[in-house]
Amino acid sequence: MNKFNRIFKKNKYKLYLLALLAIVLIFAGIFLKKKYEDMTMSKYSNDIVIIKGNGDELKSFSIKELKALGSNKTEVYINNGLEKVEVEGISLEKLIGNLDYNFRDRPTIEIEDNNGNATRYPMSVALEVDRIYLVYKIEGQPLLEYNPSYGTLAIIDTNSKSASSWITNVKTLNLQ
Repeated sequence: MNKFNRIFKKNKYKLYLLALLAIVLIFAGIFLKKKYEDMTMSKYSNDIVIIKGNGDELKSFSIKELKALGSNKTEVYINNGLEKVEVEGISLEKLIGNLDYNFRDRPTIEIEDNNGNATRYPMSVALEVDRIYLVYKIEGQPLLEYNPSYGTLAIIDTNSKSASSWITNVKTLNLQ
């Protein structure tokens, strides 16, 4: 024990500097990781989704604004429940719940993609907490880079077991 105390007293400043260096490196790594993620998403930051209320535009959000609203990471199944992937996006209840809009007169939400195809969800399902997500990242990669057929934004029902039920290339959410 005396040998340890003698070595510690002799080198305590070097140990303190080593600990401080380790802490600085950890923070620098976190900062660089965030900057790298921002750089990979920057080319998609201007892609928007438009929210309409009975045909009139209520609000539009870019991917950058969606991230600022507070994105969540969650795991969903693909390939008939055989594979689990982590997705990042914002839940629809959080996105459209903050719009100051009367949902009593609007029982459905229609989701339109780039090709003009529309899919309807009951508003009760869309506003269910953490069920339907507007996703822009899978496994830490932008959606378009993960699978080009998904586009830049996709609607994912966390209860589904397959990516075939996802609505890809999302452009418009119309509250009807």
